[in-house]
Amino acid sequence: MLERFDAKEQKCKTHLIFNMFIRHWKEHVRETLHPILEAYQSGQETGDIEYGAYCIYQYAHHGLSMGRELQELERELTKYLQAISSAKAAGQFAELYHQVILNLIGRVENPCRDR
Repeated sequence: MLERFDAKEQKCKTHLIFNMFIRHWKEHVRETLHPILEAYQSGQETGDIEYGAYCIYQYAHHGLSMGRELQELERELTKYLQAISSAKAAGQFAELYHQVILNLIGRVENPCRDR
């Protein structure tokens, strides 16, 4: 439907919701990672910063839940967090996951703040 109606502005939201709530019931959660990043990119292209930030939050959640290598996941999140810094609540959710990862790898002095 997205392609049929050329609904580029809805791609980010639609792909996020599908990969966040539906796909993992039929496929392994790792199958959601690439589509979530594609949804994030779509949000960046169409100016949907808020849902792009939700994509990064969900990417962190799924990556952490499935046991991705923490150093690699932390590097990726650092890059994306800079891009979504203007998003309010959605960006803060992603920052919470970043903090958890930093705590797990022992890269912070204060476990409540990464900065």
